[in-house]
Amino acid sequence: MSGQIKGSRVLTFQSSFNGAPGSVGPLDKSISLQVPIDLYGSQVYISLVSFTFSSAIPNIFSYTAQQGGTPFSFDNTKIGVSRDNGATWLAITIPNSVCTVPILSAAVNDATITAGWWIPAAPQTTGFTLSYNLATSIPYVSIDSSLLAAPGTQFCVDFGYLGSTMWRTLGFSSAVASKIMVNGLSSAQVQGQLDTYGSSVHIHLQGFGALGVLNSSQSDLFSVAALINPGGVVPPAYTWPQGQVSPRQKLWNACSPLAKYSITFDGSNEMPMVWLSGSSCEVVFLLEMF
Repeated sequence: MSGQIKGSRVLTFQSSFNGAPGSVGPLDKSISLQVPIDLYGSQVYISLVSFTFSSAIPNIFSYTAQQGGTPFSFDNTKIGVSRDNGATWLAITIPNSVCTVPILSAAVNDATITAGWWIPAAPQTTGFTLSYNLATSIPYVSIDSSLLAAPGTQFCVDFGYLGSTMWRTLGFSSAVASKIMVNGLSSAQVQGQLDTYGSSVHIHLQGFGALGVLNSSQSDLFSVAALINPGGVVPPAYTWPQGQVSPRQKLWNACSPLAKYSITFDGSNEMPMVWLSGSSCEVVFLLEMF
């Protein structure tokens, strides 16, 4: 790069989702500039200054919408349980939230205790446990139907009930494999996927042409934010930079004048992202024209 800077602009993108309590939604947004930016006859470089986004990213949720023009649907909130060997089922709906395996286990037990399924005891015990192997992080289910209040019956659990993808969240190989109708220990096949979006958030910037190459195709991927925090503690918000130096990227085929741009978010597994209500983000980036 050579020559003097002809001009620069700092652009600040802010977005928030404020739906009904417990709802989820995207922070994706399109921005129309009141004063378009003239990029004609310039070598244009873009660099990230900072970004911050809320950490209220659900791993258990139900959401259906158009994301980037493509229908997107996800629901892992349902768990089915039965106390009569599958003749009848009770649907347990987990609210949109950030859950751990012990929280999911407690939700099943709370629902079945409230329904009066277990032999009364003080303290109350149940014949169902959802936990995970500390050595392998693979979830497993323990069932003891002898503790049911109705003798001679079988407790069952179905993590694919009503089309729920809870089975995938817990590491089962299929919905069929996650329907457990026997006593004893039953293990998932792989580690649970409670990090629904993988290890990072991908920030996509549209309206500036190609920003790079992903495999063999042009890409609008602008930046990647790690969701793995030192010490394993989830902060109230993720902030960048944390000691990194922002790279400056030359725009290959920027449109001029620039009147509109968009930012969208997905996970490292390319799954469109949603946040819990009350979440927000801010992305600040710099345009330099030479």
